Amino acid sequence: MRKTIALFVLTLVICSCVSATPIAVAEGEADRFESWNETDFLKDFVSNNLDRTVATAGEEKAGDYVLSVLEKMGYTTRKDNGLTSAKQRFDYVDSINGDANVGYNIVARKDVSGATEFVIIGCHYDNLTSYELNGEKVGGEGAGEATGVAVMLKLAYDLRYETLPFNVVFVAFGGNQLGLYGAEKFIGANQSIVDNTLLMLNLDSVGVGDYLYMYADEVSTKHEDFVYDLSEKLNLDVRKPPKDKKIVAAKIRDDSKLPYHHKGLLSENSLFLDYGVNTLNLFGYNWTGEGYGGESENHPDIVGTKRDTLSNYLAYYSESGQKKMETATALVKAAVTAEDFSAVMKESKKEKFDYSWLVSDKVRIGVSLGILAVLAAAAALVYVKLDKIQKNSKKAEDKSDDFQKQSEKVFEDF
Repeated sequence: MRKTIALFVLTLVICSCVSATPIAVAEGEADRFESWNETDFLKDFVSNNLDRTVATAGEEKAGDYVLSVLEKMGYTTRKDNGLTSAKQRFDYVDSINGDANVGYNIVARKDVSGATEFVIIGCHYDNLTSYELNGEKVGGEGAGEATGVAVMLKLAYDLRYETLPFNVVFVAFGGNQLGLYGAEKFIGANQSIVDNTLLMLNLDSVGVGDYLYMYADEVSTKHEDFVYDLSEKLNLDVRKPPKDKKIVAAKIRDDSKLPYHHKGLLSENSLFLDYGVNTLNLFGYNWTGEGYGGESENHPDIVGTKRDTLSNYLAYYSESGQKKMETATALVKAAVTAEDFSAVMKESKKEKFDYSWLVSDKVRIGVSLGILAVLAAAAALVYVKLDKIQKNSKKAEDKSDDFQKQSEKVFEDF
């Protein structure tokens, strides 16, 4: 997914839950969800929200639509069956152009009596349809990106009455396209949830691309192995990142703990990873392509471009996209309903690698000194080499002078 990499303004604001005006869903819609697959959710969401450009009324309208669908599924503010829903407002300053914006995270909760731990299942719902860069609109309908919304809604429906030993939080993040602001504000406003999260599952552009990838962390983790082993047992076509992640030497944001990024980090999961949460990012792509990689060897990239329309998505990925989406749904359901899921997640969290040392002052000083030492050593080697060349050149000149003198003497004797 193409994102504008921006510096984040780290002002954590307590988000307020505000009442939303639900967008009407046709009579009998709730009954239809039982027969809907992920593509049905995708078509319905996109066709009703073609322009959900970040930081506009269209984005808020799309969030209200997601909220209304969740409420039709039974997620209400009355805590019926432990299912709740809310619209969380957040404010942020766009670091690209300095605008003060308002965004909304749509949150649905499946609370279990007595449970103190959480699983977060998230996606983003905004797009760039009418966003202008240098006077030109850059986005389409965001159909490819919306496949994450489709999978999240399918999971919200399938898991709503599943018996689980932990709470589940479904989050549709706003403010994604300008710099992952929705995820940033969610973490700041819901730390009691985040601190007790077993796993954050992120769904981003799941239906596009040649393959479905699963990225967890920069190091091997027990939770990644656990979920990947499940995919193999269930014969689900899910790929781990390639050895060459095609790393770009630039931070995602100013306070990022990693001094670089790659495709697996370009979504909400990266903020939760920095916070120390177990994460899994499921997305469609072709990570083995030339250069930075691309979506497909057979089709042009659509995500983040004007080509990202519902008609183009269905033309390119109608069957393969549905397959990837249902694979993601099946994998998440199998993971969270596995008997040993909670135990493995806890063990994995205990072993969580701490990346904070990468941005510590001591490391920066050490790296700087190391670079200076390398440069000094290189300069010394160059000096020695040049000195040797100069001495050899002087010897050659001396030999040449001797030869010339000997030649002159021979001619004189002759």
